[in-house]
Amino acid sequence: MPKDTSADVSLRSADMRDLAQTLAQLGARRVDKGEPLNTRRREDLRRAFAEAGNALGWSESTALSDRPAAIATKDVKAIVRRGIRSLRREIDRDIEDKGTEIARIEKFVEQLVMIAEDASSEYPMEVSHERTSKSPVSGLITKTETYLLENQSDAERAAKKVEKSIPRWGRLRDQMLIQLDERREGLGALSQDLSGVVESWQGIINDVLVTMH
Repeated sequence: MPKDTSADVSLRSADMRDLAQTLAQLGARRVDKGEPLNTRRREDLRRAFAEAGNALGWSESTALSDRPAAIATKDVKAIVRRGIRSLRREIDRDIEDKGTEIARIEKFVEQLVMIAEDASSEYPMEVSHERTSKSPVSGLITKTETYLLENQSDAERAAKKVEKSIPRWGRLRDQMLIQLDERREGLGALSQDLSGVVESWQGIINDVLVTMH
């Protein structure tokens, strides 16, 4: 009999990737903080499980089973594993990008100096670079800094301003690298304790299954 691959296809969809990352992040927080679920995180999990159940057809796949929770739990584990892999790839890319960030900013300063020294430079012009920044809402983020250069003096001032800011931006970059490493370690810890984390979610999974029958 041909294997039913509908669940596999659903697990690989773009929407499921986002859901998988959400569950992996919630799971990593559970392992890292060791906190009981508060009301908000319970609701986040409930919505995520309901979305997964609808995508994977839990109402049909568990209807005739004497162990419906086992089917749903297996799917949840597979989803979280995908989320872990996806997040790890993103973190690895971010770490690689952050590793060259300061060198790129230094080259940007050189570009500004060349613009200022080049008599053929045409103004106005916009130039930009990316740097690590600290947001009061989101914490450490990557920000695009744009400068509008109206004349040679603007280019000279921008070059001095950026060069002066490099040490401070470098410290923020280093902090972000530490956070990225911690996130990667948290995902590793989640991989090791995946069964325990999903078991702690069992009550919410069961509640979602009840609403589907």
